[in-house]
Amino acid sequence: MSTLYIDRKELEIRLDGKSLALYCSNKRQSTVPLGILDRLIITGNNITLSSNVIATLASLGIAVIILAGRHQQKIASIWGTPHNDASIRLGQYYLSQDKNTCLNQSRHIIRSKFTHQLDFIKSVKIKRKDLRKPLSDFIKQINLYIQRLEETSSIDSLLGLEGASASSYFTAYKSIFPPALLFTNRNRRPPRDPINSILSLSYTLLHYEAVQNIYKTGMDPYIGFYHQPSFGRESLACDLIEPLRPLCDKFTYNLFRSSTLRIDHFSIDEDKCLLTKTGRAYFYKAWEEQIPVIRRYLRLSCRNLAKYIKSES
Repeated sequence: MSTLYIDRKELEIRLDGKSLALYCSNKRQSTVPLGILDRLIITGNNITLSSNVIATLASLGIAVIILAGRHQQKIASIWGTPHNDASIRLGQYYLSQDKNTCLNQSRHIIRSKFTHQLDFIKSVKIKRKDLRKPLSDFIKQINLYIQRLEETSSIDSLLGLEGASASSYFTAYKSIFPPALLFTNRNRRPPRDPINSILSLSYTLLHYEAVQNIYKTGMDPYIGFYHQPSFGRESLACDLIEPLRPLCDKFTYNLFRSSTLRIDHFSIDEDKCLLTKTGRAYFYKAWEEQIPVIRRYLRLSCRNLAKYIKSES
């Protein structure tokens, strides 16, 4: 299954049998079989979809996500028919109120995140002998944090440990990029340099992948275990992608190291750094090439969590 990205203006999406037909000024541009689609991501302006198209996509379980232009912020989404076993959601609500369950789930999430960060930095250290000192410092530090995980007795203490780790991690992470890319720290809304621009877009797309899988397995994306419920936040999706953020970090590093993306693929205006249309084309192609492994991980994580909820509630 794959994703169709619509990143152009004045396009109309129509049904043509078992395919989507894309039209511009009433001229057919291309067709895409519905059978291969799992999601439709729209970033272009003035895209037209009829209610018939939307209903068909929803009935087939094809998610539709509409992002606000170059800033890539979600303004609408359709996830299709959710899983119909309400007992999973009831069990999720029940377990989310149990402090021991939340703490155990949270430790597992952060342990996986630390492990993926450690694996990534170790892989860079092998290739970058010039960065042995900052990368070795982080490796020593993260191993200490992993050992301290079992000592945490609350979500708050775990959040504190993760926050301390993030500072060490991004000190190491920024050292692997050349100064010309202007990356000095993690920032967003809006991102102010090319690295943060790609990190934010990658995390955003990963989040939507998690939400779609959560709905498919019958859970509520707003009820998390580590990320506690907060107005407007899909907290369970935040839980699920936390261990996968280092994979996005690695993906971002490889995009620039391979020169798939360069600084001229971005427009920098005052405090905003955004991908150009050419840059977005390179990004989405590379994303679809590397995302299948992450999608399988998310599907398995959601299925295992749903089974755990049913068995414990």
